[in-house]
Amino acid sequence: MDIKWFWELINKTRIASNGDTDKQAQLIIQTLEELQIENIIEYEHIFYALFNYCDRYNLRDAASFIGEFGDSGWKDFRAWLICQGQEVYESVIDDPDILGDIISVDDRYKILAESLLYVGQKAYVKKLNNESLVIPYIPDNKPVPKGESLWKNVSSQEDYDYAFMRKYPKVWAKFN
Repeated sequence: MDIKWFWELINKTRIASNGDTDKQAQLIIQTLEELQIENIIEYEHIFYALFNYCDRYNLRDAASFIGEFGDSGWKDFRAWLICQGQEVYESVIDDPDILGDIISVDDRYKILAESLLYVGQKAYVKKLNNESLVIPYIPDNKPVPKGESLWKNVSSQEDYDYAFMRKYPKVWAKFN
C-alpha cells in the first residue's frame, strides 16, 4: 500500500458512504480485512502520518470556531478531514478559511468522525481474529502542533475576534 492507494480507498469509500462517516469506516474496514496484515499496518501508519501532519494551530482555530469542540473533538475533526479525500485535505491545510466554503451551517456539528480513528485497529483485530491484539504503531513522539494560535498574539476576546475575522473571513462570515 502506498499513499496513492490510500487516497483512492478514502475517495471510493467516501463516495459509497454518501458522507456517512460511520458507514465509511465500515467500508474501509471491510476492504482492509481482505488485504494482508502488512497492508493494514501501512494503512494505519499513513492515516496517522496525515493525522499528525494536519495538527496545526491555524486549522484548529478555524475548525474550532465552526464546531466549538475540545481536544477529543479536534482528533475527531482531523479524522473527518482526512476522510474527505486528498483534494479537500490538502486545500484545507493550505488555507483553513476554505472550511467556510465546504461546510454548511447545518453540518457544522457533523465534522467529527471518531469511528475513523479506529479503522486500522478494527481491521487488524478482525483479520487476526484476536480481540486482544494491538496493531503495531510507531508513535510520532507526541508531535507538537505546527504554527501559532491566534490566541498567542491577542489579549482579549475582542482582539481575538478581530484577528480571526481578518484571517478567516469566510469562516467568520458563515459561522459567526
